[in-house]
Amino acid sequence: MKILIAADSFKDALDATSVCLAIEKGIKKVDPTIETLCVPMADGGEGSLEVISHYIACRQRKITAHDPLMRIIDTFYLLSLDGKTAYIEIAKICGLQLRLPSERNVMGTTTFGLGELIQDAILQNVQNIYVLLGGSATNDGGIGMAAALGFQFLDINGEKLVGTGKNLEKIDKIIHPSNKNSFDNINIFALTDVKNPLYGVNGAAHTYAKQKGASNEEILLLDQGLKNLASKFDKKEIALSEGTGAAGGLGYSAMVFLNATLLQGTTWMIDITDLDLKIQEADLIITGEGKIDGQTKNGKLVHGIAACASKYRKPVIAFCGKLEATQNEIHDIGLKAAYPISENEKCEKNALTNTAENLERTTINLLNSFTLK
Repeated sequence: MKILIAADSFKDALDATSVCLAIEKGIKKVDPTIETLCVPMADGGEGSLEVISHYIACRQRKITAHDPLMRIIDTFYLLSLDGKTAYIEIAKICGLQLRLPSERNVMGTTTFGLGELIQDAILQNVQNIYVLLGGSATNDGGIGMAAALGFQFLDINGEKLVGTGKNLEKIDKIIHPSNKNSFDNINIFALTDVKNPLYGVNGAAHTYAKQKGASNEEILLLDQGLKNLASKFDKKEIALSEGTGAAGGLGYSAMVFLNATLLQGTTWMIDITDLDLKIQEADLIITGEGKIDGQTKNGKLVHGIAACASKYRKPVIAFCGKLEATQNEIHDIGLKAAYPISENEKCEKNALTNTAENLERTTINLLNSFTLK
């Protein structure tokens, strides 16, 4: 029997490699003869750079830039060893984990720091830039990023606007930088982990702004602001395409400001890890991420792995910290089953601390009761 372990990180608890190793440890305790293969995965969110460096030879480019509240922080992105490609993870500069719960006021956060990282990568004379759009603390439609790259946003009185979510609805005019064509000489790819459009009932604000600190009233204002941003461009239908609502509208802004191509993050990760071939050679796939819910089927890693495995009729089991999906939703994701690893933990802090042990224990319980038939 061969088990493929292809898991994402468990947010705030374990990175993807550690998750895979904990599951493997549980398997070996049940039966040391079971063949295992660990394939750390990501979908473009927090921890993606660590996964990329596991498969692609890169070096860190350390830089200081502004976080979502415009505080200077130390951060980094990756450069391929040949210097041709940069990999930028927005969670490391605009991430929700960079803010305390008391600081989660999405109306005032900005993606300005992301623009600084992109500008630095351009100055390194790269040919390709991959921007990983997961885990953001922002809903500014990417105007903060654009401002750092020389775009100006003016209100009806001609006053310059700061690139934050609360200013989206105030935009009357956009002035493009004189060096805008420099973006056309670089291949820019935005990797999304969701399929939401820019605005509307399934858009960035209505779907994700609440978890970033927005009230119901602010969600409506942000949604209207994103719609206003889209009204300033000729091809308004772009805003309603899949993935443009990623990271509070960064999917859209990457396209209209940087001429970027949107890619599905999970599909891209499956490609660079040769996961399709590895799935074919396995009898069982165990995957997992921090939370599995009704949104998982909209571009998240677990759904992408299950879809890939379904082509070869291979069973997929998923572990998670929180299971908020119904049995029908678990079936729709393509999973044989999904198990929360910490349902007996009454304290969330303890659950996070004990993630490795809980993964190991859940794996042991699963294999003692699971058959492939």
